Amino acid sequence: MNITVISASNRANSQSSKVASRIEQKLGNLGKEANVLDLHETKLPLFDDSGPPENWDEVQQLINQADGYVFVVPEWNGMVPPALINLLSYVEKKSMAHKPVLLVSLSSGLNGAYPLAQLRSFGQKNRHYVLMPDAVILKNVKSLLNNPEPDENMSGDSAVHERLNYELAILVRYAAALNGVRKDSFVDPSKYPNGV
Repeated sequence: MNITVISASNRANSQSSKVASRIEQKLGNLGKEANVLDLHETKLPLFDDSGPPENWDEVQQLINQADGYVFVVPEWNGMVPPALINLLSYVEKKSMAHKPVLLVSLSSGLNGAYPLAQLRSFGQKNRHYVLMPDAVILKNVKSLLNNPEPDENMSGDSAVHERLNYELAILVRYAAALNGVRKDSFVDPSKYPNGV
């Protein structure tokens, strides 16, 4: 089983990159292969339907081979960063179909709910991925997950590690269950491709 962790910030040394790295480690602890797609390192030009960029085959391969995804999404001005929306514009519709997504939202303050609301309202329509009912909001993220293991001296750090471990274990179970749906000959991602 393979999970692709998408770090949705296009800033260098971002909190999203830090959290994505911790999630990759935690998936490894569960015995699962994980890959981080860091949107800072993978610079995609603004989507304009003129065709994919030169580095797209490598990105699309990460998307295709995944059995599930974790979107690590910082809240920028109350919204999802444009880099994630841009990525989703490029992705082949069928490549994410019937694969689970765990949303992990980050805030340097006390917010973080708005990216979840934005992605829940429209994100999966054309890509047909399946959003897990649970999501994780990491508030005051600069003080969390700074070490691979819980820091007992940091308020809330142990609880965040425990919550992520639980949600990732659930994600793995969703990925296994939805594998059967994807293999069902009845399922045809090209039928009703726009989701409505």
